[in-house]
Amino acid sequence: MIKQALTSTISLHKIANKIVNAPSHTRFEQPVKMTRKQVLMKKCLRMMLNVAKSGEGALIVFGPCNEFETLFPNFFRQQDYNILDEGLDKVVEKLACVDGAVVIDHTGLVKAYGARILAQKNFQGKGTRHSAACGISHKRGVLAFIASEEDGLVRVFKEGSPIIQLNPFNPTSKHGLNQVVNFIERSDLLP
Repeated sequence: MIKQALTSTISLHKIANKIVNAPSHTRFEQPVKMTRKQVLMKKCLRMMLNVAKSGEGALIVFGPCNEFETLFPNFFRQQDYNILDEGLDKVVEKLACVDGAVVIDHTGLVKAYGARILAQKNFQGKGTRHSAACGISHKRGVLAFIASEEDGLVRVFKEGSPIIQLNPFNPTSKHGLNQVVNFIERSDLLP
C-alpha cells in the first residue's frame, strides 16, 4: 500500500512538472501579453535576483526620477541605452553594484549609474541603499529594486515601503516573476 501511494505521488509530481514546464500555450491558462512597463519591471527583478545570487548589493530606481547626483562621469547622457538592448542587462547588473544607484526611466532608458539619491528616509536596521530606496519610492510612479548585501534578499519598494521580498535561491523566484510584476502593479489596491 505504501509503495502504491509513493508511486501515485511520483506520477502526480511528474504530471505537475510537465504542466509547469510546458510551453505557455499548452497550459490551462491563456498566455497573457505583458505591457512594456511590466517587461521592464520583470527585467529589473531578474537583474536584482542575479546580483543577490552573487552576494553583492545593488539598487535600481525605476520611473520618473530626477532627484539624484552622479558620483562618476555619466556616459549614458551622451547616448540612449535601454535595458531591453541585447546584453545591456549584464552591464547594468555590474554598474548597479558600484556605489550609488542605477536610474532607469519609465521607457527603460538608463539615465545614470553611481547615482546618489537625494531623497532618503531612514530604514531601520539596514544600510544606505535601503534608506535611498525608501526615500525615493515615496515619489509617485517610482519603484526601487534592491538586492540586499546584508541578508541576500531582493526587495521592491513602492510608496516608501517594501511591498515584496524575494529569495533569489528559491526556484520559484525566477519562474513566478509575471505574478510578482502583477502584484507590484496592483499593490496600491492593498489596505
